Amino acid sequence: MNLLVTDVGNSDTVFGIWHSGDESPLVYRLETASLINDPSLLSQFLQKGFGGFRPPERVVVSSVVPAATQQVTKALAQWSKQDIKVLEKSQFEKLPLVILRPDEIGTDLVANALAAHNLSKGASIVVDFGTALSFTTIDATGTILGVSIAPGLRTALQALTTHTAQLRTVPLQMPESALGKSTEQAIQTGILYGYDGLVRGIVSAQEKELGLDLFLIATGGLSKMIHTLEDRVNLYAPHLTLEGLKIAAQYL
Repeated sequence: MNLLVTDVGNSDTVFGIWHSGDESPLVYRLETASLINDPSLLSQFLQKGFGGFRPPERVVVSSVVPAATQQVTKALAQWSKQDIKVLEKSQFEKLPLVILRPDEIGTDLVANALAAHNLSKGASIVVDFGTALSFTTIDATGTILGVSIAPGLRTALQALTTHTAQLRTVPLQMPESALGKSTEQAIQTGILYGYDGLVRGIVSAQEKELGLDLFLIATGGLSKMIHTLEDRVNLYAPHLTLEGLKIAAQYL
């Protein structure tokens, strides 16, 4: 079965398409702000980007950007000629998860939890390095135990450089040393090594509270940016949200 899943996020809208027998999706990405500003852009992209593919038999959408949801689903429906399935709180009870406070949790985090539960078969935590840095914790039964949210790496960098007079925007890359020798390195060190500690601290606090070890899955476009976390991350899955939406397609 050909399947298209779409994750409408605050920064990017990500498309994943599977053809029968594919283990990994073909992935495409557009800026969400561009889609909102120019509604015709998505239709043009679908004709150009997916023009060589047979239209999918199923289409599933997750969106945390209400301003973009309708135009994305409309464009996908016109292109695919399919009834678009939108993952939303009214659909959560169909999933093999126990979701606390369904009115408050984002569908992207639910998709992450679904994929993580499928992968780990035990207690796990998904750390999603996106516009926000989110932590979603799931137990072995598939119950979402809780969520923690902090500013994402780029969000933190932008906040720092926007609200200070003498600090400029710098490349977001891991410095060789934790001791900044210049203004650029000082900012990189504070953000990147600081977030290493943030991730370890939240995961450790949750493990202590729960009295168990958590299988840590890192996802998102910046998930490998902090390479010092490699000794703590059990699995890197950059397209975990898409994988979760693929699983959700079975239930919607």
